[in-house]
Amino acid sequence: AGEAEILDVAALQTLIDSVDASLAALASVQTAATDSDASGINITLLTQIRGLTLTSGHILDYRSAIEEEAAIADVAALQALIDSVDASLAAFVSVQLAATGSDASALTDTTFSNIRGLTFNNAHLTDYQGAIAAESDIIDVTALQALIDSVDASIAAFASVQSAATNSDASTISTEMLNAIRGLTSNSDHLSDYQAAIAAELDIVDVRVLQALIDSVDASLAAFASVQAAATNNNGATISIETLTAIRGLI
Repeated sequence: AGEAEILDVAALQTLIDSVDASLAALASVQTAATDSDASGINITLLTQIRGLTLTSGHILDYRSAIEEEAAIADVAALQALIDSVDASLAAFVSVQLAATGSDASALTDTTFSNIRGLTFNNAHLTDYQGAIAAESDIIDVTALQALIDSVDASIAAFASVQSAATNSDASTISTEMLNAIRGLTSNSDHLSDYQAAIAAELDIVDVRVLQALIDSVDASLAAFASVQAAATNNNGATISIETLTAIRGLI
């Protein structure tokens, strides 16, 4: 029914042979999916499947995708799988270019959704864009997933800090939590002081404000250590107004 005309027996034989080859090739793909081993699948085999469109340069990705399937019911299902692989590769290239070009503004939820195996949170798109633009390159989907996971963890950790400030209770804030916040630098030895400073804040609007708070705590501790050293050495010559004003809570 797919042919406009069949001129002679030779043409009919060619058609029948192509159908037989197509069925055999699809059966090989189905077996590869069932056995989770597509190492024997090649471009020649796939091009024998009637009506199937593909990109020869993606054969390794097609193999991996076929192996991940429990079953492939028909050519339509195989085509859908191949199309999803092609879309995934195109989307990931967009991410790589965004990193290389330091501009991820064109990346969308759809871009991420098209990347096979990638998990993410739609609400964090802007943060993902910022993180990707800050990378020099992203070598594979595993690296992208790690980046996205770090962004998610950072957002969750910072939300915990904000809640701690709002509730005036930072006892649950840990060094691990602070380390999870992307771009934040801190000193694990000063954790209890950070906790007290965070609890004393009404709110902390962003990471920059948190960093400023942490820096002020670090500066305060350093200044007070200078005062203690001056007292121990009976020499306060190096103590300045700046040193004293750096000490948090000192009037």
